[in-house]
Amino acid sequence: MSKRPSETVKSSKKLKNLSLNAKFRAEQYPNDFYESGQQLFCKFCQHSIDWTRKTTCDDHLKSKTHMRNKEKLKGKNLSLQCTIASTVASSDARREFVEDFVAVCAEADIPYEKMKKLRPFLIKHCKQGGSLPQNESSLRQTHLPRVFEQHMEAVLNKISGKKMWVDETTDIRDCSILNIVIGVEGHYFLTDVIFMESCNYTTFSQAIRGSLHRNNLDLNDVWALVTDNASYCLKAFKEVLKGVMPNSVHVTCLCHVINLVGETWRHYKYFTEVALLVTWMRSVFFKKPARKRRWVSFLIMKETVRLGSPRSSEYKVEQLV
Repeated sequence: MSKRPSETVKSSKKLKNLSLNAKFRAEQYPNDFYESGQQLFCKFCQHSIDWTRKTTCDDHLKSKTHMRNKEKLKGKNLSLQCTIASTVASSDARREFVEDFVAVCAEADIPYEKMKKLRPFLIKHCKQGGSLPQNESSLRQTHLPRVFEQHMEAVLNKISGKKMWVDETTDIRDCSILNIVIGVEGHYFLTDVIFMESCNYTTFSQAIRGSLHRNNLDLNDVWALVTDNASYCLKAFKEVLKGVMPNSVHVTCLCHVINLVGETWRHYKYFTEVALLVTWMRSVFFKKPARKRRWVSFLIMKETVRLGSPRSSEYKVEQLV
């Protein structure tokens, strides 16, 4: 026997009322309401709403109070986002200023101790001048390594995939230090400074290969290896480097060629007399300021007589002094 229509409607309403709760109503309005403790709350007005009737929720959303609170909260969120973005941009600008300052000092050979003298000027005339740290050790320990990494990255981007030549030099004290210079299209970059305990063809070739490998450079792109005329350099190229750098040739440095040519004059029979003359002329003025002043006065007098113009002679004497 089937149920009556009135009983069916009553049962459906009963099931609907059982499923209707604050959580169900919050799921209907996820952007405006939330459920907490079996109660429905407005996200913008922060007070409870009668969830039993849908029309009550709709009327609240259309109310002026709700719309005003919603606009106010959106404005706060927008202001907060702008503030965070401006803070990040300001932080990036300060860091960029400090790193540019460190790079300029390094390129111009300005010691970082001079920052204490420059800081008041930069604070007065530069917008980001106050971002410089008060202690120069922060520049060396924090910012200089960062600038060095950026510089090396820029160098590697320039030389990557280009044909190059590799040169080696020694330091001013002639210690066993290998400075590897890579030249690309008229530009020269010091890519590695290697301290060598022993200087022979094995350590030399290993240092060259290690430097090219660390900098991710293709050995086939090396066209020339420029070194001095030392026997270990020639042996390293012929026995080791030529095999791994097939497109390269060995070139003796022009400075060393000129030095070799100059040394041949020592075997000239009259060279000893020239050496004695140079040594004697140096000893004449060595630690003798009075004699040097008399010599300068003689040059002034001679220049004045020859040119006949005291002003031009003074200019020439300034060049001589």
